[in-house]
Amino acid sequence: MTAAPLPVSEAFFSDPYPAWARLRESAPACLAVLPDGSPVWLVTRHADVRALLADPRLSVDKASGDGSWRGFSLPPALDAHLLNMDPPNHTRIRRLVSQAFTPRRVEGLRPFIQETADALLDELGDGEADLVRDFAGPLPVAVISDLLGVPHADRADFKSWSDTMLVPPAGDRRAVARAIGAIHAYLVGLVAAKRAEPAGDLLSALIAAREDEDRLSEDELTSLAFLLLRGRSARPDRAGDRPRHGAAPLPGSAPGRAGRGSALAPVVPGPRPCRAAGPVALKRRCRSRCAEAAPQVLLGCGS
Repeated sequence: MTAAPLPVSEAFFSDPYPAWARLRESAPACLAVLPDGSPVWLVTRHADVRALLADPRLSVDKASGDGSWRGFSLPPALDAHLLNMDPPNHTRIRRLVSQAFTPRRVEGLRPFIQETADALLDELGDGEADLVRDFAGPLPVAVISDLLGVPHADRADFKSWSDTMLVPPAGDRRAVARAIGAIHAYLVGLVAAKRAEPAGDLLSALIAAREDEDRLSEDELTSLAFLLLRGRSARPDRAGDRPRHGAAPLPGSAPGRAGRGSALAPVVPGPRPCRAAGPVALKRRCRSRCAEAAPQVLLGCGS
């Protein structure tokens, strides 16, 4: 007798690891149903996940699939980025992006990141602090805003839209759609402004990137900027490795705060902590048009 599909609830996504441990032993590849009713194969063993990630019959590109994967309801101008592309489109975009996103540019961010981190630490003060809300959340938004060349006067709105998109307010089902619409309109305008007056930021460099006669389209530029914004953390609580249960005193904290540049070393004794879980807990793939009929595949990345 065929087992009934496993119902996957929102609670499952908040902490899937206990369920994955059970599934690896009893049903490493099982049929499941997502909260929106979509049927999927849920795969949890490491070797199986690795094999399926390399399987050409599965795709991240909704356009190349059979229509079974709807994904997020994003405007096309925000959906044409690297995470939604298979080769050769992925290879083409990556080649162009690599011209602008160089090791030298990343290294050049160091002074601004250090200055911003120091300022945020100063604002924490002594005693208790919510590290995710007051440090791990605002730091990447400030860095991404600087990287894209977002004017300082616009950064409060930029952060507000980003926060709403990643952590929707309770009881307002349209808030995310409004935030995405505002981000879309803003990024279209920002790309136009950088094209008219290039500066030393990443977005200007992406606009200038060329390979023979090839260049990034307007949708591709907007989507790449949006991908950076989303990439601040797929789940903001993951940015701090789960210090997400409100304010808490730092272990081993003493009166006063450690000096800049080495703030964590004297405050948290012992070895540096390692990230237990990445910001993306699951990877989704759809079958390509050449594959035999089957539901989508959901891959447990922490398996």
